[in-house]
Amino acid sequence: MGEAILELHMFRIEYYYREELLRSPEERRQHQVVCASLKANGRISEFAVLETNAAFPNPEAQRSLFGQLRNFASRHRVGLARVFGSNRSGFWYMPAQFIFVFNEDTLAEVFPCRIGGDDMDITEYLERLGSGQPWTVRSGGGMDGKRHRAVIAQILTNSDVLEAGLVFQGKNVQVSRDFGELGYVDLVFTDRSGRALLVEVKVGSGELDKAIGQILRHRQLFARQNGLPEESIRPGIACPYIPPQYRSICESIGVSYFEVPQSATARRL
Repeated sequence: MGEAILELHMFRIEYYYREELLRSPEERRQHQVVCASLKANGRISEFAVLETNAAFPNPEAQRSLFGQLRNFASRHRVGLARVFGSNRSGFWYMPAQFIFVFNEDTLAEVFPCRIGGDDMDITEYLERLGSGQPWTVRSGGGMDGKRHRAVIAQILTNSDVLEAGLVFQGKNVQVSRDFGELGYVDLVFTDRSGRALLVEVKVGSGELDKAIGQILRHRQLFARQNGLPEESIRPGIACPYIPPQYRSICESIGVSYFEVPQSATARRL
């Protein structure tokens, strides 16, 4: 386990808090938990604990920060307005706690945030980071067709149709880094060995060329966003029928493939 952790990407984190908003014992305890997590997390190369009012002491400094955050939220397709203000009024408020995650000198993530339909808070992110597990496993909304949804529903009803021992993590999981690098993974599982398995689902064998390209790209984005080595993540495709030539291609490039027999409901759609 120790050798595997050393292969993971290291992050630099800035943690900001507002002293006057940490009033209750629970809020103070939360602050202490975050500080302790930063100190104990083996995947953090450097961190700073900063009082927000001292770091951004005047309206001009705060407006500059809000501008950066608006740009970041747009580029990375994450929801930050409700953290730093409201969806209606936009960015205007400095919350009680937030963190910036840097990949070298580039701002890579901001927490808390909203991705897809779910919120990700600071402590959950730090827990996943420290354990070497991916944090991008939240389910989002989608624009899938009926047959595609039916196949996905069939898999989620019984994931053993893929392989035994899978633990479902999320569907339509967003992975993004910047403009032109936005992807959605149909299904994310953890397999019996603890590896993340990403699965691109297609309803016809004519889509398999696209599926293979998509899942390899999504694995790259998923690995970069989570700071994990690509070889630690399994890419996979699922389809009701996978012709022999595609099985051979998948085997040669390390992509898992799964045939999902269509239910009667899926066949009627």
